[in-house]
Amino acid sequence: MNSTSNTGTLLTVGADHVSVVIGAFDDSVDVDDAPGMRALTPWLQDAYLVAKSPIEYAMTGNAWKNNNRVPRLAVRSADGSNFWFEDVRIQYAADPDRADEVLRDTGGDFAWHHGTMDAYARAVLRDAFGRYTAEEIVLQENQRDATARAKERLDEVLGMHGLYVIELSTSKPGFPKEYESVVQRRQIAEQEVQKIAQELAQLEASRADRLAKIERDKQRADTTMRSGLAFDLRDARRVALRTRAEADRAFESRVRAGTRLRDEKVSQADALTERYTKEAEGLRARADALRAHGPMAVRRALVDGLSKVQFEIAPHEAPPGAGVAAD
Repeated sequence: MNSTSNTGTLLTVGADHVSVVIGAFDDSVDVDDAPGMRALTPWLQDAYLVAKSPIEYAMTGNAWKNNNRVPRLAVRSADGSNFWFEDVRIQYAADPDRADEVLRDTGGDFAWHHGTMDAYARAVLRDAFGRYTAEEIVLQENQRDATARAKERLDEVLGMHGLYVIELSTSKPGFPKEYESVVQRRQIAEQEVQKIAQELAQLEASRADRLAKIERDKQRADTTMRSGLAFDLRDARRVALRTRAEADRAFESRVRAGTRLRDEKVSQADALTERYTKEAEGLRARADALRAHGPMAVRRALVDGLSKVQFEIAPHEAPPGAGVAAD
């Protein structure tokens, strides 16, 4: 523990220290981390320095070197098996605002470097990581959870001495050779499971994409088909209207042609009727005239009519076989 400065009236405070001035009679405490020279009242004040620079506590290797270089951390897991961490690093420091507490509990200057962390670290880390079985501790989420729990507990116990943890990190856990192969096989199996899960997720995603594409194609085909049917229906209606119009025109044309033919036939019939009526009247007049002149006039008229008849005379031919019969 440092006492007052050499002169008893001045205290030199470096950038990596905090000064703690204590009243000799009233026990007043004045903490100041500003670097520079500090004036003191001889015999009435005692001044001390507390180091505030962070230090690293390392648990690695198999041999104890000093209070901050200790052997690796071995842990008994929840299932009774053993595992260890080849390297554990803890960055910790003194809280400048609580330098008087650090001074009271561990002493001045660098005294808190020696043994304070070592008193708690191994027990706290074993408790945090030993909650899990060997199979569970290989999972990253469990390691993160145990590390966070250990840091929180170390902050709590070191806080009673005015210290705090800046960072806590660990290497991957190690296992005995026979168990290491089991862990490796498990990790490989878990990787295969994750790979299969990813492939399944990809298949599910691609299945959803394929179904969505099929649905889009179906909707597109349905839209195209409906559009085609609408066009076909419109064309069919147009053709039907055109065909109906053509049929109506053809019908009207045939009706007009039939009307004209009927009118022509009627006209012809009227003309023939008139003609034959006149001829009949002429014949009737002749018949009346012939009747008036007596039978001779009728005969004469018949003779006149026969005189206009032409006769054709052909030589007589015997029927076939008539001469044979005569013989």
